[in-house]
Amino acid sequence: MLSAGKEVSDKNDLSEAIVMDGRIVNEELTFFVQYRKDRFSYNMIKKFLKYYIGALADIIEHCMHTQNHIKTISDYTAKNLETSELDEIFELFQ
Repeated sequence: MLSAGKEVSDKNDLSEAIVMDGRIVNEELTFFVQYRKDRFSYNMIKKFLKYYIGALADIIEHCMHTQNHIKTISDYTAKNLETSELDEIFELFQ
């Protein structure tokens, strides 16, 4: 697979302290992280990502073992469906 290259130039100044872009590619969750080097050291970001990945693993573990399956808007393909509307639909079937 060919890489599309960097999404943002290294010369581009970040307006945010940390920018994280996560996506699933080939059934694998990947992150692209940028940070302001005047605010954070490489080791600090590395430590942050270690805890972040650990927290994600805890969430995944919890969700895999829960008995109640919770649906959210992203589980449906209806365009322009609001959370409140989804809640109303669920109430009709209870």
